[in-house]
Amino acid sequence: MKDSLRHQLQRLGMRLAELDAHLADPQLGQDINRYRSVSREQAETAALVQRFEAYQQREADLAEARAMLSDPSLADFAQ
Repeated sequence: MKDSLRHQLQRLGMRLAELDAHLADPQLGQDINRYRSVSREQAETAALVQRFEAYQQREADLAEARAMLSDPSLADFAQ
């Protein structure tokens, strides 16, 4: 994955935290249109962040598997 894309996806994680904080603000409920907008953005952002986190876990799993294969004492076990 390109560094620029990875950085953009990491920023989405920070944006999700901001959106969650906005949704927790009782004053947001006073403006139903703004609430809907923030709620929609939060749902879309949460889905992307969840997929990115799953991707990162798969990357970590792959790195661990490769490390096991490169270790002669674990290579037989890994295969």
